[in-house]
Amino acid sequence: MERELNGDAGAVYIDPDARNTPFKTVAESWWAARDVKRSSHDRYRTALDTHILPRWGPVPIGAISARDLAGWMTRLKRGGGVTDIDKGKLGASQRRTVFTVANSIFDWAVPDLIASNPMQDKKKIKRPKPNHVHHHAYLDYPEIEALADLCDGLLTKRARPAVGVVEGVHGMLIRTLAYTGLRAGEALALRVQHVKHALARPVLQVRATLVEDDRTGEIYFQDPKSNESRDVPIAASLVPGFAALCEGKSEDDLVFSIGGLPIRLRNWRNRIFNIARGLLGLPAALTPHKLRHTAASLAIRAGATVLGVQKLLGHASPTETLKTYMHLWDDEIWKVADVLDRGRIDSLAVAAELDGVTALVAEIADRLDEVQALLELIGIYDGSDSLHRELERVERRSREVGEFLHEVAAGVDAGWNAAMAQGG
Repeated sequence: MERELNGDAGAVYIDPDARNTPFKTVAESWWAARDVKRSSHDRYRTALDTHILPRWGPVPIGAISARDLAGWMTRLKRGGGVTDIDKGKLGASQRRTVFTVANSIFDWAVPDLIASNPMQDKKKIKRPKPNHVHHHAYLDYPEIEALADLCDGLLTKRARPAVGVVEGVHGMLIRTLAYTGLRAGEALALRVQHVKHALARPVLQVRATLVEDDRTGEIYFQDPKSNESRDVPIAASLVPGFAALCEGKSEDDLVFSIGGLPIRLRNWRNRIFNIARGLLGLPAALTPHKLRHTAASLAIRAGATVLGVQKLLGHASPTETLKTYMHLWDDEIWKVADVLDRGRIDSLAVAAELDGVTALVAEIADRLDEVQALLELIGIYDGSDSLHRELERVERRSREVGEFLHEVAAGVDAGWNAAMAQGG
């Protein structure tokens, strides 16, 4: 037996024969045991056969180091792979797929064949980042409703209503994507049994996603992204629309369908969505999928937390949510700072007015002393000081109120400074 040290788990003992297992053997074992989604199957297999196995197939898995893998990933980026197909430069998307597959294979080998995953040495290897920038297009409420209404009002070239218009399918699909944050495939996979619109707290049960094969055009259903089912709240104003779409259908029927058939997202986008978007002059970057970004922005503006938005959108972790929408929370913190600033200014103004009242009461008391002395001189004042005591009480109470408001202003000022520090 050979001893290896794993910094996370302490001492790990690996059989030398296990370490000498060819990478290809481990990879094929991983592939046979992995339940790869159909939408990822061809992409993963191509990465394995074209880029990974030609380089690492015969190499003992225990002999592959993070340094070797880092050099290989760099060559994939710059060009100069092992096979003829692999000679050219790989784009960021392809390299991300290669990284994902190789990383999963090494994970599969831990701890039976190797003590740790060399792909996880973040000092030497980093997951390739996308080379494009996401341009989110956020709609407000009037724009969402205008888009939904127009999609339900489109006419064909023969001035006839487009298929599905009469039933209100298109408008409800727009509202579902923009107000619930569902992915387009998740919305199109909803069945009547998943729409719990009669509950006190109505929800959509996300249990599948609809996928269309880019090559064959075949439509099929698979588990949601990250294999995570979730329940998403339905806004009360959308309940009647869902009830109408579900009326007369069986539990297993699709909610969004035309003539009982699934809606093909690509066709729907080209024939309905893009036309309505263009007529309204909305950003060209807006797609059905990106309507979920609108849902996120509306939720954040309403005060939703990171965890709340994560659950709404079905992100794998809060980190993903923060990376995608941190700029929206940045905007909100400045709004909070503005509110605190207004509160501070108003509070200080009130305190200043109270200072003036206190000074006025003190001046009246001084004048009263003068009047009292004058009355004593002319023999009218009988020595009763009840009026004087009342004015002293008013002065004391005014001073207490002023001090309290000064404390409130100081607290608001401290909160404002904290908000500014967080925003920075």
